[in-house]
Amino acid sequence: MKRAWGAVSRTGLLPVVAGVAGVLGVLWLVLVAAPPWFVHDRSLEGLKAQNEVRTTLLQGLGGVVLLLGAYFTYRQVTNSREQLAHSREQLQIAQQGQITERFTRAIDQLGHAQLDVRLGGIYALERIARDSPADRAAIGEVLTAFVRSHAPWPPRLPGQYVATAPIDQVPELQVRAADVQACLTVLGRGGFAPPAEGQDRLDLHAVDLRHANLWDAHLEAAYLRRAHLEAAFLGGAPARGGPS
Repeated sequence: MKRAWGAVSRTGLLPVVAGVAGVLGVLWLVLVAAPPWFVHDRSLEGLKAQNEVRTTLLQGLGGVVLLLGAYFTYRQVTNSREQLAHSREQLQIAQQGQITERFTRAIDQLGHAQLDVRLGGIYALERIARDSPADRAAIGEVLTAFVRSHAPWPPRLPGQYVATAPIDQVPELQVRAADVQACLTVLGRGGFAPPAEGQDRLDLHAVDLRHANLWDAHLEAAYLRRAHLEAAFLGGAPARGGPS
């Protein structure tokens, strides 16, 4: 007998066996043991009364079973909703962590010595801005700061063409500063302007954008005071910034 119970326990059937035994015990109590407690008469009328007691007890037992079923169903639905909400929260946390990691990596790339790495960082920021609208304003500030620091006016960085250089001798921005042109391209198509309520304007003041390609660039409300746009290609661009 002990070996049999040990086998049942090892196979995980012990809860099932205990449940079946419990159900059989309750049925025995309702159908056999309980009716004589309520009706002691052994006559025909007494037996009928015991049957009525059995019927009443079975109905009550059925009601209890229904209530328990409804309760456990409710608990199961509630637990499922809580688990789903927890899973969504964990997913959002994981996604936010990934975005933060991507943002940090892209910022590191902007400071790299190699042009192709900087370009990769710029377009990575554009992808982040599309995936996370909440970070779009910060990315706009990063990109405009990059333009201001890498193409200031008046020109003062090594490799910049002097302010007095004839405009026909100044190469296109894509040639002389491809990373700055990439920033302008991203800002122009990334939905950074017009600014949302409470958001600062895109700050592109005092920058050297000679021969820049601003085709169809959406830079509405950008701050362009003292920005030099000589020979810039503005076809289709609704840029309406401050005076240059």
